[in-house]
Amino acid sequence: MKAIVITLFFPVVLLASGPGTPFFVSDAKAQSTAQNSRPQPGTPEWEALWKKCRHAVFRKYGDHQRERKRYVLPSDRAVALTDSCVANGGRVL
Repeated sequence: MKAIVITLFFPVVLLASGPGTPFFVSDAKAQSTAQNSRPQPGTPEWEALWKKCRHAVFRKYGDHQRERKRYVLPSDRAVALTDSCVANGGRVL
């Protein structure tokens, strides 16, 4: 009985996804398109995103020193937070 239900279930799901490609194929294409839309390292777009993220990280997490008029953050933490921001498309978490 279970085999019959399973056998009938999958064709219905595949047909319900509409004409064209099955739903799981379109999800895979959407994910690959989202990954390809990120700027590649070494390009001007990536450099601009990195600079924007670095600035945002220091503004959010850095300690402000009034006498030096700058934000201070340990370098290992600054690099990790900047990399995280770039990986998230420019959003500082």
